[in-house]
Amino acid sequence: APVERQAFMIEDSRARVLLTHSHVSLTSGAQRVDLDGLTLDDLKDTDLALPQS
Repeated sequence: APVERQAFMIEDSRARVLLTHSHVSLTSGAQRVDLDGLTLDDLKDTDLALPQS
């Protein structure tokens, strides 16, 4: 989609966080998380024992 259309959709949805890739250019004020640069190696891989509903 054109950049203007993307900006409109992000603004209209009131998205606060965007999951995207580093090669995608965005002109939004929302926080972005580039999935291709995300490193999870330092996180625990055990059961966190959090309550579920």
